[in-house]
Amino acid sequence: MYLRVEFDSNGTKLIEEIQSLTGLKTYAEVFGNSLTAFHWMAKQSDQGRLVAALDEVNNIYETLDLPALKPKRKKQRKEQPAAA
Repeated sequence: MYLRVEFDSNGTKLIEEIQSLTGLKTYAEVFGNSLTAFHWMAKQSDQGRLVAALDEVNNIYETLDLPALKPKRKKQRKEQPAAA
């Protein structure tokens, strides 16, 4: 598939930062990996799970606040029975 996308300077800087952090060389690699990660996050959210980063040493986690993942999680919480 051929896809043409235009980014403003902030988007371009973000892509370049991702490349720097990961060592990915091409935009295709960045987008391929990004789609894989987003697919995984969407599946986790669909199952009612939080997507988070865990600091195992300090036992602290930070959840990902991504609007696209919120609607499904809200629905999942509403459907769960109340604890007795």
